[in-house]
Amino acid sequence: MSFDFAPGKSRSDGAHPAGDDGEARDPSGAGLSIFLASLAVLFAVAIFGYWAVRSDSESWGSIWTPVGLALMGGATLALILTHRIYGYAARYAAQGRDVRPWLVSGVVGCLLYGIAQVIHWRLLEPGLEQGLRSEVVTFTLLTSLHALLCVGGCLATGLMAWRNAVAGPGACVRGLGMLRRYWTFLMWIWAVLLLVLVA
Repeated sequence: MSFDFAPGKSRSDGAHPAGDDGEARDPSGAGLSIFLASLAVLFAVAIFGYWAVRSDSESWGSIWTPVGLALMGGATLALILTHRIYGYAARYAAQGRDVRPWLVSGVVGCLLYGIAQVIHWRLLEPGLEQGLRSEVVTFTLLTSLHALLCVGGCLATGLMAWRNAVAGPGACVRGLGMLRRYWTFLMWIWAVLLLVLVA
């Protein structure tokens, strides 16, 4: 997946003119769509596996505590904030304004999400010795997969920061739009994960 493109040819909808045949789909946008669809299938399989393990267990216990719920609520707010930040960054880049503060804010939002996750993982460690091994392991695997994708979003943000420094905000418009799509996807995947894990 690439967030790189030539400046001055972007459109807000990610498409570009294709002669008399109308507008062709932007290749990078189509590639992102395929990538996100693949991730959706991966999470669907992972969630199916989680339910299979859970349904086979005769004594599935709850790993949730008030602190754990508060941490996951904080992680959710951090994801929503990060999504909004990239929306503003794309808008300001289209206006030719400096987007570095927004890119830094996006990384901070991702770090807040990661900190909440790590703290929760550490709080769950005693459950491994208290008969909740399956519950803790499956939760950690699902949320770790999501966190890994958030790290990928931070790396893409670094690429946008480099593009902004080299070619100016106008070179980041389409890439930031794609990042916003990516974080929107992560936000909704996280919402589904929470519903499945809390149920």
